[in-house]
Amino acid sequence: MFDEFAIDPIVFKDDDIEKVMLLTNLLCAIKEKGQLANLNGGVWFNVINEMQMSQLSPKRRNKIRKVLEVTKKRNHLVEHQRRPTVRNDARDKWLHYAQLSHEERELFAVISNKDTLYSFSNNHTRIRIHSLDFIESTKFEGWSETREAYIRLIKSELFSTLEPVLRNANEIHLIDPYLAPENRFKDILDICSKMLRYRTKSKKTRKITLYTMSYLDQYDWKKDKDPSKDMWSTFLFQLLKRDNISFEIIYLTRNYDKKNDLIKLHDRFIFTNQCGVRSSKGWDIDHKSTSHITFMDYDNYVNIYHEYHDENKQVFKRVCSFLINP
Repeated sequence: MFDEFAIDPIVFKDDDIEKVMLLTNLLCAIKEKGQLANLNGGVWFNVINEMQMSQLSPKRRNKIRKVLEVTKKRNHLVEHQRRPTVRNDARDKWLHYAQLSHEERELFAVISNKDTLYSFSNNHTRIRIHSLDFIESTKFEGWSETREAYIRLIKSELFSTLEPVLRNANEIHLIDPYLAPENRFKDILDICSKMLRYRTKSKKTRKITLYTMSYLDQYDWKKDKDPSKDMWSTFLFQLLKRDNISFEIIYLTRNYDKKNDLIKLHDRFIFTNQCGVRSSKGWDIDHKSTSHITFMDYDNYVNIYHEYHDENKQVFKRVCSFLINP
């Protein structure tokens, strides 16, 4: 789910109609449920934009450009670090850039044409390059068809499942009606905080937003029964100190829809600025339980994300919220 690809610009110059269709299918799949490496500090995307692609029909050319623009708009185009310059006439220079990125964080697949990948692979063994025929392989088919995972609620399996989802996130929203400053939630908060810290290249503080249910909703108690800002600050102290991450805690209570039916906070989600996942169980560690993690389609993710994030579209009432800074 949500793995990252790198594509050599030379692939966009191929005039073989079968290869062009494979490239289009790959780009469409990445647009929906993957990430595309914008190599060498974003120069990759500029290079693609400047390509004439005159070997393609106008319809096919426009299709590719439109898919790339949507990928960028959805934040699925991920900018990578600027690299030392490789001479412009080097046929495999984009594979060098991909290799350097791969050494920092593993890419799911790097795509080039057969001539380039063979010459590059003969001299380098640290990264495996694929031709567009990879799109017809069982490995790719398994990736493109998979939108879910069944995992045990232990830290290692949570991390391996969520790492592709969180690795390039600039913001994280964690939703669980029973989220509380308790040890059973330490592991999921540690994973989120560590991944956001890893993504942070500057001194800018990033934020994780936690949504939980107020005791007011459960027992009709007063909201002062909810864990206080001091309790959360104490619980999150090590993460605040280690990762320079801010946490916003938002308490929600039940609401009624237009038909006056009761709406309760029940579902568990993680949203980022790129995508969303849903869990059938809570985000707390429970060695006796399993969870069904589902990668959400883009429109569903956007709609539900705004129900929590956009005050004009909120389904649940906010009881209170507070920000905890490092």
